[in-house]
Amino acid sequence: MRGTYAIIGGAGFVGTNLALALLARGDAVSCLDHPGAAESPNVTAMQAYPGFRFVGGDVCDATCVRDFLDGEFDAVFHLASVVGVRNYLRDPMRLIEVNITGTRNVAQICAARDLRLVFTSTSEVLGRNPDAPWAEDADRVYGAPTVDRWAYGTSKGLAEHMLNAMVPDGLRASIVRFFNVYGPYQQPYFVVSKSLQHAMRGEAPLVYDSGKQTRCFTYIGDAVEACLAIAATRATIGGTYHIGSRFEWTIADIIAVIQRVTGNTHAAERFDTGYAYGTRYEDIERRVPDVSKIQRDTGWTARTDVETGIRRFRDWAYQNAWWMNLDNRVV
Repeated sequence: MRGTYAIIGGAGFVGTNLALALLARGDAVSCLDHPGAAESPNVTAMQAYPGFRFVGGDVCDATCVRDFLDGEFDAVFHLASVVGVRNYLRDPMRLIEVNITGTRNVAQICAARDLRLVFTSTSEVLGRNPDAPWAEDADRVYGAPTVDRWAYGTSKGLAEHMLNAMVPDGLRASIVRFFNVYGPYQQPYFVVSKSLQHAMRGEAPLVYDSGKQTRCFTYIGDAVEACLAIAATRATIGGTYHIGSRFEWTIADIIAVIQRVTGNTHAAERFDTGYAYGTRYEDIERRVPDVSKIQRDTGWTARTDVETGIRRFRDWAYQNAWWMNLDNRVV
């Protein structure tokens, strides 16, 4: 039987991949995103399926969200957010508004209509906690509120608090935290996507600061499977789950893999975040998830190794010239 799903922030990176996976298996998908996204290549790809519906609107407008969710849905995925360091620093107030006001709107309407909700949070919620790997209940450790970098994790953390407060009153919600997800449709100002685009253009890749920072990179196809497993599992209601791989890589090593699979031989150029961003930004040296909880409750585990994932992303990019032409300047 065909399912019916709502994706708020559905024209973004994760939302597009999630929608395409649902549409490909014959489900119906309604997508809410800003009106300008209607002309994006992401939405064009989804419009190839008859079960797709796009609605332009603002998640911070409660009436818009209420109208959009006027129907029966097997699950609502709330992905709307402002992402990317350059966007955190450009307009932290908008980031906070979307993450807090937008999430409150979605949660209240889902509670009133008894809709199943999956809210996508972030590993940034745990800040710079030095005790990795991080379990879902690990302490949140942040820098000063004057550092705009922490506005994202702080506002997502407050959104988690709101949902956790509403679950005992009947909200059927789960929280997922992504750990360095990459793949097709991702804008080229994240570590893998930016480095891949530079390498495929024959440009020198950028290494941020020392390049010794470590991350557990997760291919988007695996992350989508995790989201669907969470939505389909009753036992995950009220829970928070880490979506990430178990394999830790330095930034420099990831760039070396990208250069190998693209044939790029340029020496990497160092990007000094302290010089570029000043005191508004702080990096996180190590970000590693404990993923035993999601594996226990749903059976999910990340299966795509980094080189395979990057090759898939590369092959997709070769077939999508519009992505190769996107602006990847550091701002």
